[in-house]
Amino acid sequence: TRLVLLLSMEDDNDHAGRVLERNPSDYETHWRDTWAEFNRSLRSTADFNAFHWVYRLFSAGLRLIYYRCGLSRLQLHTVWRSSIPCFAILLVLLVELSYFGRLRVLLSTRWCMEQDSLCRSSFILNDIFVAYLGLMILFNYVSACFRSPGVALSSQYSGLDESSKVPYHLTWKASHGQGGMCGVNASLRLADEQRRVQLCEELFPSNEWTFCNKCNIQRPPRTHHCGVSDRCVIRYDHH
Repeated sequence: TRLVLLLSMEDDNDHAGRVLERNPSDYETHWRDTWAEFNRSLRSTADFNAFHWVYRLFSAGLRLIYYRCGLSRLQLHTVWRSSIPCFAILLVLLVELSYFGRLRVLLSTRWCMEQDSLCRSSFILNDIFVAYLGLMILFNYVSACFRSPGVALSSQYSGLDESSKVPYHLTWKASHGQGGMCGVNASLRLADEQRRVQLCEELFPSNEWTFCNKCNIQRPPRTHHCGVSDRCVIRYDHH
């Protein structure tokens, strides 16, 4: 019962945090603070980074307009976050199509003579390489989007089997930029995560375990808290 109450309180706090984050008054305050810092930086004798301030002012102003106009009610920011991987896949596909559609013909025309059939037939190997490279990029990118990087969970989840249901606050949410794409969340299995922690203990034996104040757990070496996924990721340097 305590565990259920704890999880429900965490979900309520997470929801309250998201509501507070989308409050237009917070973005008005953020815009005024950013503008005040910008003016202080202009009057300061220190080096002025124009690109830095263009980005900060544009970001703060765009968020303010987004929430003041009521566009946040459409939840466009959650759709945009989960759609970023789709744009990356589309970019790779466009490069592949540009090669097979136009670039291949241009290269074969410039490099090979009209009567040189051997040179033209050698482009088949180049086609295979380009297709293989594109498929490997797509496969590894999609795999990275939908696979868990390995997280350190609390000891209360130890001993769970694969049929155990993942609590809502532990699931990867595509709308928060935590993996997945186009509204499809990445997979997370508690039993697999526990096996990853055990494997990390076997491969990197050490007594230098640290404590995470945000997750309130003991974590293995090379494990650090990720601000995007809001949990401790194993081998964070690689993540």
